[in-house]
Amino acid sequence: MKKILLIGAILITAFTCQAQTATAVTKTKTSGTTTHSTVSINVSDSNEVYSYSAIFDKPKSANAIKEIGKVFGKPVTEGKNYVWREGESLEIKAREGKIS
Repeated sequence: MKKILLIGAILITAFTCQAQTATAVTKTKTSGTTTHSTVSINVSDSNEVYSYSAIFDKPKSANAIKEIGKVFGKPVTEGKNYVWREGESLEIKAREGKIS
């Protein structure tokens, strides 16, 4: 149930589905001349494949990986990537500063 809610929340917040859609969003929070965080999100959706990737500040990686682990369990380590898989239909890869 939690897995379905997480995926649903990602889908709803990312965009409203069309037949084929590609979206890129970049957000930077600044205070004066100092940049506090940068987030870049790319979403691609077709009738066969949905993909989502986010690039963000590296210090936030541990928290992001921890939150994914709460829902999907312990990841497999492949090189620098933490990987969660459910059959052939779901794969999440996380590493320092990036989730896809």
